Amino acid sequence: MPVKPLIVCVILGVFISISAAQCERKRIIHTIRYRNCHPKRLLSFGCMGTCTSYTRPSSTNSGELDHHCQCCQDAEKRFARVRILCPDTSGERMFKVYVVTLAVPQECSCRPCSLLPNHIIPSEPDFLQKKRSFLKLVGVNSSDNNSTTVGPTENETY
Repeated sequence: MPVKPLIVCVILGVFISISAAQCERKRIIHTIRYRNCHPKRLLSFGCMGTCTSYTRPSSTNSGELDHHCQCCQDAEKRFARVRILCPDTSGERMFKVYVVTLAVPQECSCRPCSLLPNHIIPSEPDFLQKKRSFLKLVGVNSSDNNSTTVGPTENETY
């Protein structure tokens, strides 16, 4: 008999945690940086909020734990083209205009933190260092959460 109250408590606790999750699309000021071009500040959107994460004893494998991790992230996105001014080194004009494509969240929701079920992405320092190295490799500046260093998708000169 003591098992039933425990199950009810666990289910009730999970329900209360899930109902407390808040993940919303919010306005942010985003700065785009590319090489020696003029940084451009944009009014944009991002996903912000809290979602449910927990670890509990496994109901199917004794001695194991079940992990549930959700993060506030985009559920739907669109792409926006943004023009940035860069000095023209050829001397023909003062500036060149580069067009960059940015992903902008349209809807936000609590979604699994990883593509792999029951996998928790570590937050240890060596993981963060690997993340910074990867972001540097793909051309994203990780020093400012709302700042992105991007490469042009199309070169336009005006």
